[in-house]
Formats: sequence, C-alpha cells, structure tokens
Amino acid sequence: NPEPMTCEEHQEQLKIYCFDCGLLICRDCIIKDHKEHEFEFVKKCALEIKQAIQKSKGPLEQAQGQIKDARKSLEESGKELDAQEAHLEKKINHSFDEVVAVIEQRRRDVLGTVSKKMKEKRLSLSHQDEVLDAHSAQIQGLLDFVDQSIGNASDEEIVSIHKQLQHKMEAETKCCSDLDLKPTPSPEIDVEISFVAEVEDFCQKGAVVITLADPSICKAEGPGIEKAEISVPTQLTVHTVYCNGQPCSEKQLIRAEVKSVVDCSVVRAEVRESGRGSYLVSYCPEVRGRHRLDVFVNQQPIAGSPFEVFVEYPPTQLGKPVQVMTGVGKPYAIALDKTGQLFVTQPWHNAISVLTKNSRSVSIEMVEPRGIAIGEDDSILVTSGVTGELMKFTKDWALVQKSGIDFGAGGKVSNIGRVKINPSNQNYYVCDRGNHCIRVFDQDLKYIRSFGSKGNELGCLIDPFDVSFDTDGHVYVVENGNSRVQKFSFNKPVLVFGKHGSGLGELSDPRGIDISGSLVYVTEWSNHRVSVFSTGGKFMCCFGQPDLCSPQGIITDKDGFVYICCYGKDQIIAY
Repeated sequence: NPEPMTCEEHQEQLKIYCFDCGLLICRDCIIKDHKEHEFEFVKKCALEIKQAIQKSKGPLEQAQGQIKDARKSLEESGKELDAQEAHLEKKINHSFDEVVAVIEQRRRDVLGTVSKKMKEKRLSLSHQDEVLDAHSAQIQGLLDFVDQSIGNASDEEIVSIHKQLQHKMEAETKCCSDLDLKPTPSPEIDVEISFVAEVEDFCQKGAVVITLADPSICKAEGPGIEKAEISVPTQLTVHTVYCNGQPCSEKQLIRAEVKSVVDCSVVRAEVRESGRGSYLVSYCPEVRGRHRLDVFVNQQPIAGSPFEVFVEYPPTQLGKPVQVMTGVGKPYAIALDKTGQLFVTQPWHNAISVLTKNSRSVSIEMVEPRGIAIGEDDSILVTSGVTGELMKFTKDWALVQKSGIDFGAGGKVSNIGRVKINPSNQNYYVCDRGNHCIRVFDQDLKYIRSFGSKGNELGCLIDPFDVSFDTDGHVYVVENGNSRVQKFSFNKPVLVFGKHGSGLGELSDPRGIDISGSLVYVTEWSNHRVSVFSTGGKFMCCFGQPDLCSPQGIITDKDGFVYICCYGKDQIIAY
C-alpha cells in the first residue's frame, strides 16, 4: 500500500481533487485558493475517472484485437506461403524430373537407333566378305591346278588340255570382273542420326515450360461412364486435349475415383495410356446400384465429372433376400418416395405403414386403402376400396382432392385397384378391376380417358391388377384373370407375354408389376414367386421360392433393390 500523499504547504493529506486546476489539494488549500473552484473528494472522483479510463480503453483494446487478428492472418498467410512454396518446389522438381526422364529416354532411343544401324552395316559387310572369300578360294584353286598342270604334265598333255585350261581361266576372269570389290554399303551412315537439344524449348527465363491439358474440355466416353455389371470389369476412355482442342502429346496425370452411393465403398480404378492423348480407365464394381465416378486430369475434374454409373445386378443372382421387414399385416401395394421411405397399404388392417429401410416408422389410419403412389412433388395418391375414389394428399397427409367415381360416358369405377404415375407425362393410371379397364387422370384428378374392356383378345383385359411403365412411356398391364402381361403404346396393344401355368415363363394369378431398366418384374400369387421378363417379352428367370408366400405389390429402387409385399407372411421382403 503506497503512503498517503501530503500537501507540502499545509502538511495535510491530499484527499481532494480540483477539477479547475487539475491538482490534488487538502482542506486548507480549498479555503486559501480553491473555494470558488469545482472540487470533489479523491475517493469519489477516482471511481468515475477509472470508469472513464476503462471506457477510453475500448478503442485501444479493439485496435489491439484487430492487430492480433491481422498478425494471425499474417501468420496464416506465411504458412500458406510455406505450403505454396513446398507445393511449387515439388511441382518444379516433378516437372524437371519429367524433362530429365524424357531426355534420358531420348538418349537411349538415339543410341539404340545408332546401334541398330551399325549392326545392319556390319551384317552387310560380313555377307559381302563371305561372297568375296568364296570367289577367292575358287580362283586360288584354279591357279593351283594350272600351275600343277604346267609343272607336271608332258608336252603332249599340255597341248591336249590347253584349250580347257584357257576356257576355265577366261570364265573365272569374267566372273571376277563382275564382282563389286568396293565395300557395300559404305561404312559411313547414309542417313544422318542426331539429337538436337533445343534448350529454349525446355527452359525459358529459368522456368520449365510444361504444356498441360485443359481439363474443362477433356472428355470421357464408353460404357463405364453410365452403367456396369456387378463383378464384371468395365472400361471408359479419357481423351486429353490442350486448350486449342488438339490431343495432348505429353503424358498427363489421370486419376479416376469410383464410389458406391449405397455403402460408400471405394472401387479400385486402373489407368493406362492408350496413345494420342487417350487413357483407358478400368474398374470392377462389387456392389450393385448407383456409383459416383470422378475423373480428374492434373487434379482437376474433366467435363461432365462426376458421372452417375448404375451397376446392374443380374436377376439370375437374386437368390436370397437381403432384408426382411416383419409385422406388416397383409401388405397389398407399395411405393417409394425420394428419401427411400416405403409406403405400404394394408386394406384389411385399415392402415398405411410408412417404413424406413430398417424398421417401421409410422402407421397412418385409413379405411381400406388399396393402391398407393408418390408424386414428384411428394404428394401421395391413394385408391379407396370403400368409395372407389382416387384421393390426393400432401406429404403431411392433408387431403387435397378426390376424383369421384362417376365419369359420365366413362362409367363408374368398380372394384378399384392399384394406382401408378406415368413418368413420361405425370398422368395417374388407376386399375378398375370391376370394369376390366385402366382409367387415366391428370394431376388435378380430372378424368381423361380409359382403355381396355372385358375379354381375352388382344387389347382386352380381365381383372387388371397392376400397371407399370418403361422409359419409352409404354404401359404394361398385368391381368390376374388372363394370367398375362400386355404392353400398350398410345393405348394400343403391341405385345402380350405370359400364359397360365407354373412352368418357366408361365404365370399364375399375377398380382404386381414393376419395371427397372429393361427388366419387367411380375409377382405371382399362386406360384409364390417373381418372374422376370425383358421389355420385349422374353423370359429371363424367376426367384423368390421358398421365401415368398402369396406376393402382391412390388417396386424397385434407384439402386436395383426389389421390394415385395409378402401377403401370406405379413412381411416386406427385399432382394
């Protein structure tokens, strides 16, 4: 604690502050010199002064904070510079390594060319030497024979054979005159072989000039960017080009990443160069359904990347269920929303169950709901087995409107069945089982038309139980009464497939239909199975036994999984 301050003149403690003079004073000072001034006890005014000082500190503290933030930003910028320097150093080293590698490869190529050319020359000289050696041996033999004849033969013998000797020597002389005694080819290389290293092409003001592809105009093509088959290798080709659109002549860094949307597993992708700036990417998916394919050139995505790839699962491999959801009493129809929730009607339990793919989440009470479908705007369509109407709800189950049942010349609905939405025109197709026809409504539930009438002829229907659509807008109707499927185009029949029976390709009490890609799935109540056909009507396979019992509605999701209403076991079974 500091000692009290005292007045030098009056020897009293300075307990008062004079605002006018700005001095500490004592009580005697007030009487003598400050009684007309404004003053206050130090203890009291000190508190106010402290508060004022504290308040004055605000801008300084704010400035200090700003300086602190600025220094932190400078520190981060410094770190960023360090990282950028390291990145550039790595990139420059990599670029120079590539240049050195190219030069070394070129050196090996040139040396190899020289070696090959010299080998060809030596081979030619060796062959010419062999020819000359053979002629030399032949001439020496003739000369030895002549010398021996002259030295050892009698005069009579010389006279008798001289013409033969003369003839042989003339012939050999003529043969020698035809010989090319000069080395052929010349030891010199007749084609100039050289490697000119243009320094300016590699360096410019100390920086390596590397020409890179423009990822924004690089393209990928091939089946691998759209679809694949599980456990089957698939490929795509990446074409790299410069900013002028010309194919890249230098090697580029190509990377491909394939990831399953279903379980987030990563598929290994291999890349190899195929020439003229193109690269072949190969991968083999092991999970069915949607995959994300990212393709990068020099760490940047190419045009169109990422791609959505659908990995098909052959229906012949749909052996065992992948999931069984129990406790869904007498499921009749089934639909999927955008989030993957399943909507299941249970008319004999007066309910609609909304299920996640793991468990039941909620049950909606409704009297005898039959068909169900989900619109693009998340609206919910339900057919009522009590009133025979088509009803439209919001996603929160608020009733929007009803269709009514009397359509004048169109007649009245009788024994209403399932409802589906045609993706090509967003119209609603309702199965009128009692009148053996399909009724079509627009999005405001206004009746448009109907097609079909009772009978087993082409274009006629008996007890149409369900309806589905392919990507071309064709309508497929499954007939419980005729045990068949009819394909319609613009309300006109174009194809019929299936007939009553239990054999392969035959149908017994077909109740549900759904189409995924080029495959048509049909549930069979009496055969306790699902038969699969192509959209052209060709039988592919069947599955479901012995797990299914009296299957009803069926639907496939975006990843190719098949969900079936197993009416006889109170289950939803997924394959």
